[in-house]
Amino acid sequence: MRPIKILLVFLLLFSIDACKRNEKLTLLTHDEVIVKITNKELYFDKKIVYRDSNYNILKKSNFKTVDTSYLGKDFFVDDQEMVKEIRFRPLNFRDRILKIHRRAKKYYDPSKDFSIIDIDSTKIDSILADVYKTDQEVRNTGSTEEIRSTDKKNRIFVVSILHKYGFPKQENLKGNSIWAIFLTIQHASPELRAYYYGDLLCSAIHGDLPLQAIALLEDRILRDYGYDQVYGTQRSSIGDLPIEDSTKVNERRKERGLDPLF
Repeated sequence: MRPIKILLVFLLLFSIDACKRNEKLTLLTHDEVIVKITNKELYFDKKIVYRDSNYNILKKSNFKTVDTSYLGKDFFVDDQEMVKEIRFRPLNFRDRILKIHRRAKKYYDPSKDFSIIDIDSTKIDSILADVYKTDQEVRNTGSTEEIRSTDKKNRIFVVSILHKYGFPKQENLKGNSIWAIFLTIQHASPELRAYYYGDLLCSAIHGDLPLQAIALLEDRILRDYGYDQVYGTQRSSIGDLPIEDSTKVNERRKERGLDPLF
């Protein structure tokens, strides 16, 4: 009987190992990674596997000779949404945006840049309605100095709301409240755009903002940090600005709900 028990244990262990090797993993998209990071739902397996772009397993010793900061990462999860595998590959614009955003979340604190004011939760809608109204009006009729003054005032209101109450959903607000937040951040500093990028993307995924707005934000963030835009949404006073890999610009624009550029 003992040899039979040993054989059964061996077969059981073999079948478990085979299941692990044949486990189906799903690649997370850039948007899914950002949403999980923002919601603090990106979980990593303790025995995570690292691979290079040729699917070769990387050992810890490999990381001593390879500078992974210049590589992009693909995250693969199991059916429990646990990251089981990370595959390194050449860097792309989405990786740059992710790195910029994560750096801002780690090192930048909006509350230290602004005089946070106390805001009554019952007045958030009316405040954001006024933010939206003044943002649009000053851009139609105001001088450069008036635009700067209005933007500064609106930033204090918006950052104070987000600091105290977190990032809201449109279902809890009225009118153009989420648009007011987006426009205020879009017209703010590079650090503030990078910091709130994840929250704004989550709003778009939730349906509170159109994805076209995220394309505007992503192009602006890339330009902020010295990279070419990728959707062609940004122009200067002298005309069009460079687009990275312009032959694929319409493909990328389609992903964000934008019409073809040409």
